[in-house]
Amino acid sequence: MFGQLVIGPPGSGKSTYCTGMHEFLSGIGRRPVVINLDPANDELPYPCALDIADLITCSDVMEAMDLGPNGGLMYCMDFLAENAAWLDERIQAIQRESSGGAYVLIDCPGQAELFTQSPSFLAVVRRLVGPLKLRLAAVHLVDAHHCSDPSKIISASLLSLNTMMRLELPHVNILSKIDIAERYGPLPFGLEFFARLDEPGRVMGLIDEQSRRHVKAAAKALGLSEEAAGLESAPEPKQHGEWDGQVESDAAEEGDASAAQAADSAPATCGGACGAACVAASGGACGADCEPAAPGGGAAAAAAAAESEADARARLAKLRGFLDRRRGLNSALLGLVDEFGLVGFRPLNVMDKDSVIDVTRAVDKANGYTFGALHDGSDSAIGAGGADWAPRRGVGSMAAADGEEVGVRGVVAAEDTAADTAALSRAAALYLGKAY
Repeated sequence: MFGQLVIGPPGSGKSTYCTGMHEFLSGIGRRPVVINLDPANDELPYPCALDIADLITCSDVMEAMDLGPNGGLMYCMDFLAENAAWLDERIQAIQRESSGGAYVLIDCPGQAELFTQSPSFLAVVRRLVGPLKLRLAAVHLVDAHHCSDPSKIISASLLSLNTMMRLELPHVNILSKIDIAERYGPLPFGLEFFARLDEPGRVMGLIDEQSRRHVKAAAKALGLSEEAAGLESAPEPKQHGEWDGQVESDAAEEGDASAAQAADSAPATCGGACGAACVAASGGACGADCEPAAPGGGAAAAAAAAESEADARARLAKLRGFLDRRRGLNSALLGLVDEFGLVGFRPLNVMDKDSVIDVTRAVDKANGYTFGALHDGSDSAIGAGGADWAPRRGVGSMAAADGEEVGVRGVVAAEDTAADTAALSRAAALYLGKAY
């Protein structure tokens, strides 16, 4: 049996995806069945052929073991791995009833630790593709709102790369809820950028601009002008590796220089109790509230003002040091993702037929359904536009462009030309040889 292992963080739309994909596959003539492996999902929006709740639920574990939600999910997955025979019997029953022709959609828990760290979850996946002989592709959903912030882009990329390396399955990364992504802010790049993520410099440009805004806001809060904060002629950001062992000394030197400069250029004061650099310095009157200061009061006020400005500059230098370190870390992480060359995302609006068709083609090629012996001609329906299928709640406005994805990035061109098919066959043989 072919199928999809649907994974992703909480709230990324896994259950909605399974519901929409079940409807779509049913509409084009396949026989989809949904398996729920999320013990915390007690309100299933789809018809479920196998539910882990029949074995164990997260709420029962939390109550009995006095655990929180994360601990409860980890315990449930450990329990499922220890009772693998229960899972075997039910999946084998599905295989018998469908004569091996069912297409499985496996809805997984949303705790990222499960599919990035848990040995029990990995053991369950190995059992599915090993003894049970399911031809699975991992479909990793990431909420598209991550596209609106550079730090979130990096986090999503790292999570996807970690998952791909750990599960060792054919893999398709999905940006879900793409139709509402701009509710969280305008996207910094077009969707074609996220299909490959092979230009880390563009993300670093966003991070540099973000850092500049942080410095500008901090300077304003500290009472420093943009000139005093060095924002009018800001130097190029330090590259990764240049700041090692230098940040503290740089900040100290800048603080000392600021203090000396502030003392040398301290403005003349009126010498009154206000200690302000008022018009009295030019011979005018400070105001009725300004009474004569005690001897030496003007000098003390000037020294205090200089010390305050020097402290503000030192604090700003400390922030800059942190932002330099942050930039270096982000640059290294993006370099890691780019060096592997595996991560790319397909956009998905589950309410748009063309978008669902595009994702289905990519998954079919990833898990081998397009090339498999059980291929039943459904692709002809997909190629013709998904027959007469339409989602229950209407079709959205987002139409996904045909993405360009090649073998190592987990995606392939949507056009089924003869040359493309031959290349896809070789890629599928490579993937399937590794996984099975």
